[in-house]
Amino acid sequence: KMYVGDYTGHKIYTIDPQTKEMQTYIENVGMSQPNDMVLSKENVLYVTDPHWKKKTSRIWRVVAGKAEVIYEGPEIFNGIDLSPDEKSLYVGDSKSNKIWRFKVEQHLAHPQLVHHFKGFEIDGLKVDAQGFIYVARITKGTIAKISPSGELMQEIALNGK
Repeated sequence: KMYVGDYTGHKIYTIDPQTKEMQTYIENVGMSQPNDMVLSKENVLYVTDPHWKKKTSRIWRVVAGKAEVIYEGPEIFNGIDLSPDEKSLYVGDSKSNKIWRFKVEQHLAHPQLVHHFKGFEIDGLKVDAQGFIYVARITKGTIAKISPSGELMQEIALNGK
């Protein structure tokens, strides 16, 4: 299945890649603007839910169609992914341009700063099998490669912004 966030409809759909059938997975739970998401090996869906007007965010955990808020704070969380061992959850804050790491627990608390970009808004992020974090720096037109310890390893230039 593929999971798709409906930013304006405040819900999440599933799409069957074979049949192209789309079904509502989550709705009417109070999501503001479901954005990026990641699915764990245990079929736990983690979703960033920024509220751009209020300049706040939530992170949701969705298990078997039941959703709960596991973090709420003053950030504008956008990109999200799990570490290779799925013990850490990485999120990008588009307001401060910081990458945060949470220990995966029942509720998320005490984020650790991984990297702080100076300028140029960040967007989505993904983590590879070795734990390197790839961050879209949309207004700079690059993808940044960050080591698991937070060191900027490389900036990959793109053709567009």
